[in-house]
Amino acid sequence: MPQALAESYIHSSRVQSESLNAHLLRFVARTVGVVGIITIVFLLSSRLGAPLFSLIVGFGVGGVAVALAAQSSIEHFMGSLNLFGDKPVPISLPQSE
Repeated sequence: MPQALAESYIHSSRVQSESLNAHLLRFVARTVGVVGIITIVFLLSSRLGAPLFSLIVGFGVGGVAVALAAQSSIEHFMGSLNLFGDKPVPISLPQSE
């Protein structure tokens, strides 16, 4: 659903379909969709009687372990997202003679 909303916004506005802004909108829409699916899974598991707090704690501890293991990679990824979002550096291609 968020993906369809992002695509309809991209096609109805001045955002070019292959621009960086369009790709960022698609990324945010996918992230919102994944978070929504995870939320639905947690709510359904709690209704079925699964220990919801144990699952949350387990995912939290696992997330901390993965984050500590991949700290420098995540740092570089977040820095590149910051550069793409702020666009402080123009990209120029070398000119051929």
